[in-house]
Amino acid sequence: MYYVATSWDESGSSPTQEQIDNGIQNLKRSPMTHAYNVCCWQPHLADPKLIDQIWQWIEYYTGARLDYGTMPLADKQVWWLITPEPRNAEFDKELNSIEIILRRQEIINQIKDPLSLHNKRTHQELQRAVYPRIYMQVQSMVDYMYREHAYVPIILNKPFNWPIEFNYEFGSYFEHVPVLPVVMSTFHSKPKYIKHNGTRREMLSTNNGSLTAFKTYPATVNVDGRSYPSTYKWQSHDNPMASKLSQQGCIELYRKRRTPQRPLIEFDQLEFNLSSDLI
Repeated sequence: MYYVATSWDESGSSPTQEQIDNGIQNLKRSPMTHAYNVCCWQPHLADPKLIDQIWQWIEYYTGARLDYGTMPLADKQVWWLITPEPRNAEFDKELNSIEIILRRQEIINQIKDPLSLHNKRTHQELQRAVYPRIYMQVQSMVDYMYREHAYVPIILNKPFNWPIEFNYEFGSYFEHVPVLPVVMSTFHSKPKYIKHNGTRREMLSTNNGSLTAFKTYPATVNVDGRSYPSTYKWQSHDNPMASKLSQQGCIELYRKRRTPQRPLIEFDQLEFNLSSDLI
């Protein structure tokens, strides 16, 4: 059973690049939906210094409850993005008469308006194909990295809510081709703390067993309008929830933002490249 970390221990280590690449290659052996417009991005291969910048961006915009001082210890990331297909596929009349492929302009429209793609042409494709494909790949990657190498993950989909800011800050790494961030992951061998809802994944079933569901999660701790996940000190894979952090301990661990102030970004500040292919 694997858990999701919120803090890393300095005595641990990051995966090798070969291990990350093998995890991505393992996606070819994993079941998933039939969909287009899905791409994996490894920012550390574009620029190793980008990892620190990304964590500052995540801390400022998303406010995810993490121990940001330790986050750069995991020095590799895998992101799942919605991206344009190559232009020869996007504008292939025969292919588009059979398949639903998100066009560049539709991705731009979605960056501007988060409801844009939920229209008659693309809504079902997103819900039944694109998003399921992404999360099935994430599950496959996390399972592979834990099962083969015992790496513990952090998985975040909060960047999904900030496509304007993402394209503004990182668009140059995609030659300003429009992209939509959906979920990111990173891995490390030793957490310092993990989050867990407290139910220990207890399942409930009807008497005849026909219905089964996880027990309802308890409410997160809420202090002055900020919620804090139930957090446990990690001891080992055999004892991952050694002791529960107190409410004050959670507040201190997930202290308020320490990143430099960032400007508010307007959609009109973005410039997009519609003529290039990403790959």
